[in-house]
Amino acid sequence: MRVTIATGVSVSTDGTVADGVQVHANGGNSDIEIISGANVTILNSLESHGIIGRIDDTSAADLITTSDGSILIRQLAGSTIDVRGSGFGIYGIHYGLGPVRVEAFGDVLTAGSSAFAISSWNLNPSATGAVAGYLADTGSVFTDGEEGVGIYALNYGFGAATIDVSGSIETAQIYSTAPSRW
Repeated sequence: MRVTIATGVSVSTDGTVADGVQVHANGGNSDIEIISGANVTILNSLESHGIIGRIDDTSAADLITTSDGSILIRQLAGSTIDVRGSGFGIYGIHYGLGPVRVEAFGDVLTAGSSAFAISSWNLNPSATGAVAGYLADTGSVFTDGEEGVGIYALNYGFGAATIDVSGSIETAQIYSTAPSRW
């Protein structure tokens, strides 16, 4: 599944679970690729994300799947993702076995409690795929909220969790961190 959003396109949402761009593969072995040059604005979000790619099995109570599909999300230089509330800027989340890579070449801003700017997760304890977060030298991250995170990579499985930062990250408020990996 591939979605390409041209540079200069504007996407704006306001409300609960009102993602700007979402690509969701339910089971199977589909790969997800999102390439975005869009300026995405999420106002007053509650669990709303700027860009999200997700692989899971919604028929399973824990969402775990055996999919070995991959997730790649790439934000292009010159674009901005601005999420206000408790949502994530760019979010790749996998409940299967495959890899997740989230790349930011533009600016990602979040404001709100527990808001993460760039997140790459695999929540399957049997996963062998790596998770990676990347911030290019053309990109920047700013988070303004308690327990906010600039860039985060989490892997519950056997694969690596890596973060590579060439751009700038600034976090504000108590208990906020810049890069974090588990």
